[in-house]
Amino acid sequence: MPSRAFSLVLDLNQSLVQEAIEEEIGGVRSLQERLRELEAEMAGVQGGEWDRLMSQYEAVTHRFEMAGGYDLEHRVEQVLQG
Repeated sequence: MPSRAFSLVLDLNQSLVQEAIEEEIGGVRSLQERLRELEAEMAGVQGGEWDRLMSQYEAVTHRFEMAGGYDLEHRVEQVLQG
């Protein structure tokens, strides 16, 4: 049975890893959320408004791709597996 001190260190390490992951993916998650918002907005408009939203969507998509957004889940799994 692990000692209390060992359990506390293990809990601390898990918390630090979780914080590091959250910090790393926070920006990517925000971009992902913005893409979903833009998709919803684009569904209800036409013409110039749609063009404006599409331009924003393309810019956010580019930032999402550059941040590794499509590889995010795979990278998290790699970190958690060591």
